[in-house]
Amino acid sequence: SPKRRRMGKTYEIVFKLFMGASSKEKAICGFQSKEEDTAEGTYDSHLVNPFYELPFFLKPNYVKLSTKIIFKYDEQKSGKKGSSKSINGSLKSNVGFKSSTEQAYNGIKLYRYLADEIGNTKECDIIIRHGITLQTLAVFDEKIGFGYYISSVEEMDAKVGEDFLTICKDSNHYDRMPNGRTKSGFVFIFFSAVDGLDGSIGEYGESIIDY
Repeated sequence: SPKRRRMGKTYEIVFKLFMGASSKEKAICGFQSKEEDTAEGTYDSHLVNPFYELPFFLKPNYVKLSTKIIFKYDEQKSGKKGSSKSINGSLKSNVGFKSSTEQAYNGIKLYRYLADEIGNTKECDIIIRHGITLQTLAVFDEKIGFGYYISSVEEMDAKVGEDFLTICKDSNHYDRMPNGRTKSGFVFIFFSAVDGLDGSIGEYGESIIDY
């Protein structure tokens, strides 16, 4: 979904990825950003730091790595490697990030996926990556996961901007193929830059828009 900056969309979707991985056994949830360094920063600021602030009873057993949080029993801390507790008491799911390349999630069954700042991606062809992403979220015609594409609309590289526009046009809710899906497999949602703008919100939460 195209959007303006500072809407909190990245926090919202990363939270959905965390909830997916922390509540479902063997769920793999991941995200990519416009560059790998950006994804790493998002991992620390939007996932790891908020996760550490959760009360203990909302944290499954976990092991934190440099690119993902794995929800499993920490055998190194317990000193009981291979115990029944480590095997049976773990979700064995994970949430984290990978590089922005097309093949990063190829061959992986994803339960939740986020392409953050897809319209500003610099390290890959987003059309090719989109085709691969669709395969990670489905097994043949059966949908097994959900994906989210979000991006601030501003100055863009000409090719990336054109490719992003193509994906948006192919995500028209009212233009469906015989199988009931859009051409892209996604649904397009647009958030105007004047909607919910800081300083322009009424006492009941409504946007005050003065054209």
